[in-house]
Amino acid sequence: MGGLTVVLPAYNEATVLPATLAAVWAQQPDDVIVVADSCTDPTVALARQSGARVVEVATRNVALNRNLGALVALGDCLVFLDADSPPPPGYLAAVRAAVAAGGRYGGCELAPPAGAAWIGRWRIAAMNACSRWLGLYYGTNTWVTRGAFEAVGGYDEQIGWGEDLDLTLRLRLRGRASHQARARAIYSDRKFIRTGYLRETLSRLWLGGGYLLRLSWRTCSGRRLAST
Repeated sequence: MGGLTVVLPAYNEATVLPATLAAVWAQQPDDVIVVADSCTDPTVALARQSGARVVEVATRNVALNRNLGALVALGDCLVFLDADSPPPPGYLAAVRAAVAAGGRYGGCELAPPAGAAWIGRWRIAAMNACSRWLGLYYGTNTWVTRGAFEAVGGYDEQIGWGEDLDLTLRLRLRGRASHQARARAIYSDRKFIRTGYLRETLSRLWLGGGYLLRLSWRTCSGRRLAST
């Protein structure tokens, strides 16, 4: 074991995956895994041509796919990225340095793509604040040691949205994050462009509120059970 594995879930990402994989390989990871879910485009072929190991699934469950990638990973440090979000230069070196210093999990800051609307820039600023002050990270920019990942049970496969925030919240409850403030990954706003910034933002606020309600219910339920 040892080393660093990059895990990328992908669903029909042939137009964006090559650039991300090129940026990943340029930083010399020990292992790269693409979990290709129900792909009907050249995603699988492009991933294999790059030298990545490919796990083909038909789950349409990104949390499960991230867990499957972690399961077959060779490294003891797991770096989770999105297929449309290339890591910034020096990111993997910063992750290795953080692990060597005793870090258990963390990530980098995000930057808006060129020409992003004001609401997109505002949202990314809010996301960076959550990462910097609360230790919460996203699928675009999360890394975690295998020991810490397994200690919290990996990604929650029952969550339909926010599996990345849920994972890092559970990790944060066990210790501080290692934040790479100098590295800034470009955050893809494809979904926002496709559905509209306002609609997508309101939808995620709604889903996020539902997640917080479920989290509060689980916490309260756990406390009631512990007191009986």
